[in-house]
Amino acid sequence: MLTNGQRGHKIFECTGPTDCSPSEIAQAMGEVTGKRIRVQQLSTSSATEILTQLGVPRSVAVLLQEMYEGLDSGQIAFESPQTVQGGKISAKDAIFAMWHRAAAV
Repeated sequence: MLTNGQRGHKIFECTGPTDCSPSEIAQAMGEVTGKRIRVQQLSTSSATEILTQLGVPRSVAVLLQEMYEGLDSGQIAFESPQTVQGGKISAKDAIFAMWHRAAAV
């Protein structure tokens, strides 16, 4: 979809083959990296401050906090759930590919 050269405006909503919890993503990351990954739930209201401390520009951190709040409240959802394109690559396989591509750079 990203490389077919289609012109105009079209919305593609994509997911993986299954929904994953933060704990499942952390487990996959740990398996790929060989490190212990622990999920730590932070309050949405503190996202801007935490992200800026990690080096994210404040304007971007504010937008990310707004996105988190929208997801938490249900205001952000798939526009057309019946047309969502499910992927074929598992979270673990995607993390593996990204990890090894980044390591090669």
